[in-house]
Amino acid sequence: MKKGFTLAEIVIVVSVVSIITAIVGRGLSSALSQQMLNNDVERVVSAIQRARSYTLASRGNQSSTGRRYGVSFDTTTDPDQFVIYDYSTSESSEVETQKLSESTFSSSQKILFTRLTGVVQEPGAGGSFVDIHQNISITLTSKRQPTLKRDIVISSTGVVEIKQSAS
Repeated sequence: MKKGFTLAEIVIVVSVVSIITAIVGRGLSSALSQQMLNNDVERVVSAIQRARSYTLASRGNQSSTGRRYGVSFDTTTDPDQFVIYDYSTSESSEVETQKLSESTFSSSQKILFTRLTGVVQEPGAGGSFVDIHQNISITLTSKRQPTLKRDIVISSTGVVEIKQSAS
């Protein structure tokens, strides 16, 4: 009796291992994409909350008018970048810029928080900002898996909520 494996047995084992590896690898890739998208969402939510907190605390200004901060998501210049701005003067100034690692924004949006209340405003006519009376939704889309999306919903009072996009 000969000891060893036949060519057919080796081919079957290699095939089974390849199939299992492909299934596990695809699942791991999907899980990694989801985690990276979730990390980007958390960074954006954190920036929005920071801008609102800066406004409510009148960060950097002791005068009675205080400072006003907002966040800009400009897909025309860079679809994976967002900026916290100081809108206290007619010339807004950049406070902090961040880039997303795994996702992009689906549309451009600017939001501004009002002092004392934290109510959300958006650009109106003539460069002024107006109070919003409905939710603002910002969608992040995974670069690796374009069907994977998350919505960041900001209420008119500045409360931020994360939702899975229906796509």
